[in-house]
Amino acid sequence: MVVINGAAKEIGRAAILAVTKARGMEVAGAVDTYHVGEDIGEVCGMEEPLEVPIINDPMMVLGSISQSKATGVVVDFTDPSSVYDNVKHV
Repeated sequence: MVVINGAAKEIGRAAILAVTKARGMEVAGAVDTYHVGEDIGEVCGMEEPLEVPIINDPMMVLGSISQSKATGVVVDFTDPSSVYDNVKHV
C-alpha cells in the first residue's frame, strides 16, 4: 500500500503510474491540493480510474488506511520546506 503526497504534480503522477505497474503494490491514497476530489487514475491519464480520489488532508488518508493490516509507505513529493511537517503526521 502506497500513499503519494504531491500526487497531482508531475513526479507524483509518475510515481502513481509506477506503483500501479509494480507487482504486489497498490495505490492506497493520493494527497494534493490540486484536483481535489478527482480520481488520481484519471488525472494521470490512465484508461481506467483507480477509484482513489485525491484528498488534500494527509491525516484523513492515513486514518482510512490505518485499519489495514498491510504494510504501507508514504512517499512525499511536496515542497522540501513542508516535508518535515508532513512526516510528523506519519
